[in-house]
Amino acid sequence: MSQWGVSDFALTYSIHEREDLISSEMVSEIGQLDGIENLRLTYAPYPQVAADVVYDDAVFHEFLASLDGVNGIDFSDPAKLENYQQNFFSGVFGIDSAYLEEINKTLNLPIDTSAFEQGKVVLLSKTVEGLIQPGQEITIQTQNGQHSFIVANGYLNEGFRAGGGNERGTAPDLYISQTALKELFPQYRVFRVAFDTDGQHDESILQELKQITASQANIDIISRYERREEMQEYLITAKVLGTGLSVILLLVGVMNFVNTMVVNVNTRRYELAVLESIGMTKRQIKRMLFMEGFYYWGVSLSLAVTIGTAIFILLYMVFSKVAYYAVFSYPFIPLVLVSGLVLLICLIVPIWVYKTDVNLPVVERLRLTE
Repeated sequence: MSQWGVSDFALTYSIHEREDLISSEMVSEIGQLDGIENLRLTYAPYPQVAADVVYDDAVFHEFLASLDGVNGIDFSDPAKLENYQQNFFSGVFGIDSAYLEEINKTLNLPIDTSAFEQGKVVLLSKTVEGLIQPGQEITIQTQNGQHSFIVANGYLNEGFRAGGGNERGTAPDLYISQTALKELFPQYRVFRVAFDTDGQHDESILQELKQITASQANIDIISRYERREEMQEYLITAKVLGTGLSVILLLVGVMNFVNTMVVNVNTRRYELAVLESIGMTKRQIKRMLFMEGFYYWGVSLSLAVTIGTAIFILLYMVFSKVAYYAVFSYPFIPLVLVSGLVLLICLIVPIWVYKTDVNLPVVERLRLTE
């Protein structure tokens, strides 16, 4: 859940909304809620959130190639491609510098904060990473003329726009500083309010946000809290199925192990009777079976810890490539519990089977096993 979106809570709306839905009064009320921290505002031009982008093939060629054949887009016709390039525009958003500071913590070469604040640098979403290269120049057309930005070497989390509708420009969204946006666009509005929480008041915060935004039905409230609650039923089902399957496999394995030990002792009845007939005491035979059981346990545990662990790690490496949220957790406690159970089986079963056979005299046991 911590990797979903970029904040614990966010309020936003569709870029096509013509009204200024998130008012300054709402922002003030939200800022006074108990348990919130890292409050951040994102601005957008008003009433038009998009800006025309000057198409540069050297910059956008790979980006356009990635769109070909997606959502009905077809660039096989040169006329359609040219029309798309001429109708090139981006959503422009002024973000809090705190986002830049977080990104800089992950970079070997931090983004120049001063250049970003001055409107010389633009951030892009991770969705276009590898399609548009850092250091390239993107130029937009505003009411005050053209303005160029240098693409930063860091990218904004692709979940930043979560909940803001699926609308996108024909060009990638551009994320600039709030100062730069206010200078380039005469009118602007709060497009997004995001904040984290202390984790203790999430339910009450959600209810208060619903009351604050009750007059604006088109404002979307996105929260990790709600997403987590939605996942609870799925997690419970997954845990029940996983635990049930594990118990069944454990029982099958234990029964198979018991059967193996019983067969092992039964097939050695004659051998044990001979050993007893030449002077080996019952106590010595039990000790031998006890040690053999311990040996079987040691072999099975060694295989589980070595080969079993190797398979476990390999499966995790494969799964983590499909599910980015995968977490590796070695089952120490289940391994200890199952090892103890198997040890008891290995020690008790051979002795128990032998005891059921020693009630008969040695001579009769030798005769029965001939």
